[in-house]
Amino acid sequence: MRFEFSVAFKYLIPRWRQLSVSIISLVSVLVISLVVWLVVVFLSVTDGIEKKWIDQLVALNSPIRMVPTEAYYDSYYYQIDSLSGDSNYTNKTIGEKLQAGMSDPYDPMADFELPADFPSPESNPDGSVKDLTKEAWSVLSGFSGLRAEEYEVTFGNLHLELLRDEPTFLTQVSYISTHDSKNSRMAGMIATPSARDFNNMLKNLSGPSGTDSFFENVEVKAVKTTGKGYFLPQTLYPKKGSLKAYGVIDRNGEMKHVVIANTLRPIDNANLLAGEVEFSDGEPTFTADGRTFSHPSLLLESDHRLTAERAQGNDSKFRIETKIQGVLFSGTIPLDHLEIAEAYPIDGGPSPLWIDKRNTLPPSNSSGEGILVSKHFQSNGVLLGDRGYLAYYTPTPSAVQEQRLPIYVAGFYDPGFMPVGNKVVFVNPDLLAMMRGGVAVADQMLGNGINVHLAKVSETEAVKLEIQQALDQKGLSKYWTVLSYADYEFARPVLEQLRSDKNLFTLIAVIILIVACSNIVSMLILLVNDKKKEIGIMQSMGASATKIASIFGICGFLTGLISSIIGTIAAIVTLHNLQALIQFLSFMQGHEAFQAAFYGSALPNELSMGALFFVLMATIVISLLAGIAPAIKAVLVRPSEILRAE
Repeated sequence: MRFEFSVAFKYLIPRWRQLSVSIISLVSVLVISLVVWLVVVFLSVTDGIEKKWIDQLVALNSPIRMVPTEAYYDSYYYQIDSLSGDSNYTNKTIGEKLQAGMSDPYDPMADFELPADFPSPESNPDGSVKDLTKEAWSVLSGFSGLRAEEYEVTFGNLHLELLRDEPTFLTQVSYISTHDSKNSRMAGMIATPSARDFNNMLKNLSGPSGTDSFFENVEVKAVKTTGKGYFLPQTLYPKKGSLKAYGVIDRNGEMKHVVIANTLRPIDNANLLAGEVEFSDGEPTFTADGRTFSHPSLLLESDHRLTAERAQGNDSKFRIETKIQGVLFSGTIPLDHLEIAEAYPIDGGPSPLWIDKRNTLPPSNSSGEGILVSKHFQSNGVLLGDRGYLAYYTPTPSAVQEQRLPIYVAGFYDPGFMPVGNKVVFVNPDLLAMMRGGVAVADQMLGNGINVHLAKVSETEAVKLEIQQALDQKGLSKYWTVLSYADYEFARPVLEQLRSDKNLFTLIAVIILIVACSNIVSMLILLVNDKKKEIGIMQSMGASATKIASIFGICGFLTGLISSIIGTIAAIVTLHNLQALIQFLSFMQGHEAFQAAFYGSALPNELSMGALFFVLMATIVISLLAGIAPAIKAVLVRPSEILRAE
């Protein structure tokens, strides 16, 4: 093959003597490279979006979910709890069933007689009642790498009170779901608290203990003055220095206080007097218009940033530093009347007040139970620490009464593309147990069930099939429905549409590649006509038809390979700078090119190896096929006809 490759390389090198062939070759390479570039970029972004959506979906739910069927709720095993004193005459959840000591709590000597139409129990060979929950759980325990966790979903009315300049009330009927602290995927969906969140949380805390707990969990880097400014305490005064300032005069001509700014600006206000503050041994003196004022109150302008560091041995005081007009102000003070400008949560703090990277909701405190809500609430002005209550209704002998549980916002999560994501509130299991009603809901997404987590989401369908087969073998399939994330009713249409769009574009991409590679046919036919003499000479010297055909087949292969390499390099560069390209498109359109609600803050820009492999193989195969007709034409060339023509 070395001979064929060397001849093919020689034929593909552009030459002035074969200008038409060279131009068509360059056009072919350019067109194929362009198609490869576009297809690789699109498929990589599409694969990234699909992967991101699936990651968000399984993070908020699970890759696999086992849901009790109507047969489960109609069974003796489930219904007998409502007639048993040992079960407190209350139907039990899956978690409670797992913890129960016996599968049949009914005592015919102590409990009421069962109704005639009561379902018959399904028994084991030894005569005991079949435990539908524990046996299903044992099925999951038989798989390595799986983690099963009970989930519950109920309804409630979320009511939040936003204490701002003007109090605002926010009310929404919500799905209340248990929060799985062991779900590592969920941790990546949690929004990092902002400075506004920290300020609101600190403002809503009550008592010194709450403040101390706050600063134990936050690393404050900088603070700033509020809109009303900040009266500097004497502990921050420098020993020496001078700076320009404004004196504020009241109606009686007396000095109220002195305003210090970073820069002194021209003023046109009779109540302001430009002057200078002089510090001597930490004592300030203000001089203006020939008058001197001793020990004036110094007000620092609003939105002035000061660096902060927690003081040693005191959680509520901070070492503050700032330079104003070149004069250093520093000292240790509490953060009263200042706002946090920059801060970060301390990972693994002693008693978190918000959900942290450990994905743990905080325990109940004086503000109530911490809850996790979607980022949709942030766009409506909700901040960490905002308080309210969850309202739910419980039946009584005379009426239905509203119950209220105090809560506060302890975190925000990204719901992704989930249509119901904005209405899901995650809470600790204990809180949901208090809200639990006595009504079972036989629904795929509501009520009670088992979430099954696995390390590799790509194995979901295979594991789902194995679980179904194991349930069939144990005779439990009629009591449990096994769902994968692709079966969720709210997610299936979106995922199916995304995959349909990707398959459609892949088909279109193949058609475009075929059209682009058709240039190779034209180029090789021209090349065969141009090289007839050389083909005849090679045949006369003993070159076989296979070798002659291989030369032009290799020409097509090399054209496709070179084009693929160029297109792949262009795709990698584009993906690396994808965000800048999107920002440019958004600027040209005057609005966002891709809505963050569906695609997130940034499009995925990771090269998809699957897409790259598909495009490279398709391009090379089509290029090889494009060389078949010219190769056959080259083989049919007869040396005698060439010599006769000469």
